[in-house]
Amino acid sequence: MNALNSKLISPRTMRRNKFFSYKVVASAPHAYFFQALDGLMSGKNVSSWSCKRRSLPIIPVDNDIFYDHQRHCLEKNIPFGFTTTYKKSVERARNKEEARIKIENANANLLLISGQKNNIWNTHEACVEIMSILKKTIINTNTIF
Repeated sequence: MNALNSKLISPRTMRRNKFFSYKVVASAPHAYFFQALDGLMSGKNVSSWSCKRRSLPIIPVDNDIFYDHQRHCLEKNIPFGFTTTYKKSVERARNKEEARIKIENANANLLLISGQKNNIWNTHEACVEIMSILKKTIINTNTIF
């Protein structure tokens, strides 16, 4: 992981601001809830996450994007991953705000770790989006690149 990025809201900020009370470390986080992979394969539009036994709003993952990218990678003899599928699914989503994880409501001191070359999903772009949202909603943030 030579392209490692960390983003931090400092402990000093946490002490000054009673808003923060927990410390959370997230490796390869995302900014959105997605359709569960078992839902993708079975055709069910359910989330990987639920609250009070109800599926949370999701960004649906399109099978066509998945299979087209897989076929392209096989034809070019290059490694296959899911990043393209998730990225294009977010771009096409009509419910992005509804399916967005409302990180600005977290009562936490955050450390987000992402890799720019992650082949599973676009965590770096997600972390940049998360930090952008936090910078708009929380005054005291420190970002370390």
